Amino acid sequence: MDDSYEERLILSRLETVRARLDGMDIAIDVKTREMDRRLESLNELRAEVIRDRDQYAKKEIVETRFETFDQWRHDIIHRITVIETRSAVYTSIVGVVFLLFQIIAHYFLRR
Repeated sequence: MDDSYEERLILSRLETVRARLDGMDIAIDVKTREMDRRLESLNELRAEVIRDRDQYAKKEIVETRFETFDQWRHDIIHRITVIETRSAVYTSIVGVVFLLFQIIAHYFLRR
């Protein structure tokens, strides 16, 4: 009777261990599915972030364009200043010429 009691005890313990292992396998399967679901949602989020990132310009490109624009703006301001200065000088020259004509006409036409 001792053998059968020990065998039943061993079989009982073996059945308990198998039940625990089966439960652990189920728990691992559940956790694996949950991890896969989370990984999938993270991949979707990553794809959204990449799409959003592509909508914005890179800092280096923007900085070079701003530098180019600043140089262009500086050149335009310089050209406008030159044009305004020339215009003022030409207007002054015309005014002086008319003034000289008036002075010359005043002296020669009076006589």
